[in-house]
Amino acid sequence: VTFYVESHPLELTDLLTHLSKKEGVLDHSRVVVLMKRRLPLIKAYLEHVQAADMKSVNEALNGIYIEEEDFDKLATSVKTYTNFDQLELAGTLQRHELLEMRRVAGMLYNKNKRYQQALDLAKKDKLYKDAMQTAATSQDEALVEELLRFFVEVEAKECFAACLFTCYEF
Repeated sequence: VTFYVESHPLELTDLLTHLSKKEGVLDHSRVVVLMKRRLPLIKAYLEHVQAADMKSVNEALNGIYIEEEDFDKLATSVKTYTNFDQLELAGTLQRHELLEMRRVAGMLYNKNKRYQQALDLAKKDKLYKDAMQTAATSQDEALVEELLRFFVEVEAKECFAACLFTCYEF
């Protein structure tokens, strides 16, 4: 791998993809460690082997998607593959400047049943639909009431009505 990096870096992805098809030839985690500083160079390979749902591959790809600000691929990755530190990624994303990245953080908090954090993030970003969905998903009367009180405070009458409709069971 290091030889290809030095002499034919553009053909490295093809080599790794070909070798990954043979069982037991490549240790994907080791490839990620070897290529730590050059991960975007092997992005296609990482996407190819992500189906194995390995922690190091998932975290490397999620890092690439964050760096490239590709929130669509990041959202797909975190929905499909679960073997990574989800709360650490959510914490990183909640401080990101892009709204869609913070939305992915909210999705991760929901997935891990951290409804209060997801709700706070959605309210801060004025993603009221996401906030209502979070409150409904939580099935927690206290969260629903907190959200309704928030809508009264900010005088969002339409959101208040929509929240009543969305969360009527609680």
